[in-house]
Amino acid sequence: MKSATATASPEDTPGTKYTTLNDLWRPPAPSRGTRTPSRRSKGSARAIVIGGNREIHCESNPERKCVLMLLARNDVADVVEQPPAVWFVDADGRNRRHTFDFLITMKDGTKIAIEVKPLAKVEKYHWRERLRRIAEQVEGFADRYMLVTEANLPPDAVYNAALLHAVRRDVQPEHDEQIRRLTADLHGSVTVADLVARSGLAGDGFRAIARLIGAGELIVAGRGRIDYPTFISRAEAA
Repeated sequence: MKSATATASPEDTPGTKYTTLNDLWRPPAPSRGTRTPSRRSKGSARAIVIGGNREIHCESNPERKCVLMLLARNDVADVVEQPPAVWFVDADGRNRRHTFDFLITMKDGTKIAIEVKPLAKVEKYHWRERLRRIAEQVEGFADRYMLVTEANLPPDAVYNAALLHAVRRDVQPEHDEQIRRLTADLHGSVTVADLVARSGLAGDGFRAIARLIGAGELIVAGRGRIDYPTFISRAEAA
């Protein structure tokens, strides 16, 4: 009896071409971080986001939100979590080792080190002072240093980033081209719902619109969540 996972042999049906699982799906590459977050934690979450077909490990929900917002940007070329540690001297003259949450590379080559911390801990643990000292003492690691708190992660922006990240992995060029044709002569704005109705693609039309928003070809009016009532326009006409 054949196993349920067995692949039929060419002798079973002469002339048939067989597709293996690797032809349909390839697993993401492993994380490039210098350490793997512990899965045992009573005070924070653990998550993995797939970016650039690679695992990006997050040690908290705010880190996950931060990654999604970074991946949604068109000017970010690379995101690495838990990059190599840096050494600096603290206010008491002691040598300290610090590992940033993320090191990102912009498309213009600028490197930005990012630390994600709850706003309540920023002042309590003098995080701004720590980043200032690292920036002054460490050479060649990053061009800029950034502190990210929940104030930089508004719910609507995170929702939109998650949407853009999800639809980007759903490649449907024929749907995207249909939306491009429908908006080629668009002057002013139109709702997502109206454009979806014109396309006849239903939910696939919504996802295609979201992909073009993520690619910068369509512009969203306002700062709310991307949804059917949202007004959009062509980037060239904005």
